[in-house]
Amino acid sequence: MSIEDKADEGDDFFKSTLFGSVFVMKDPETGMDGATLVRTRDLVEKLEQAIVAKKWSEVHSMLDIQSVAEWVVVNEIAKNDKAFSGDTYLYVDDDKKIHFIPSTQSAKAFNADSDYEGFTAYERNWVSLLKSDADFTSAVKKAFEKISSSEKEILSWIDDEAEKTIGDALANASISNRADYDNEIASLKAWLSARIKWLSNQWK
Repeated sequence: MSIEDKADEGDDFFKSTLFGSVFVMKDPETGMDGATLVRTRDLVEKLEQAIVAKKWSEVHSMLDIQSVAEWVVVNEIAKNDKAFSGDTYLYVDDDKKIHFIPSTQSAKAFNADSDYEGFTAYERNWVSLLKSDADFTSAVKKAFEKISSSEKEILSWIDDEAEKTIGDALANASISNRADYDNEIASLKAWLSARIKWLSNQWK
């Protein structure tokens, strides 16, 4: 399922009571009154009640904290402005817990023209209260350290991918020559390094 700004016509969805989030089901056989949707809705409602009450042991029994921490880190490094209001994917596993998928597909992510400071996912929805849970904040810091310690490798990977995709990039009407392309890559790397440094200062 996914969290969206709003449901489209024909979507099977529900809206949570406490946070007002729109959950769109991805199973085509779910149905608005289907058992999967009803079970998921009930789980979300109980989870949100526990989050608001800051009953962390109950929260941990319904929410995979590690997956949320990894999702937060990925979306904060990308500074994804759509985090928790779209571009947010999750599922209920066999353990009956909600798991987040740590990815971002938003066109607004990794925007080298944006300010590298400021939180997005970390200040929103469930996460704005989960920050009060010591286990969660510890998981966030550990997940971030794992990525930030690999900064050099990530920047090198960007260079490698840039070389592989230069032909497609130059075919893009917005990039007219190799110099412009190289500048775009350099700007992205500089922004990413600044972003990681800023987050490092926040998650000491």
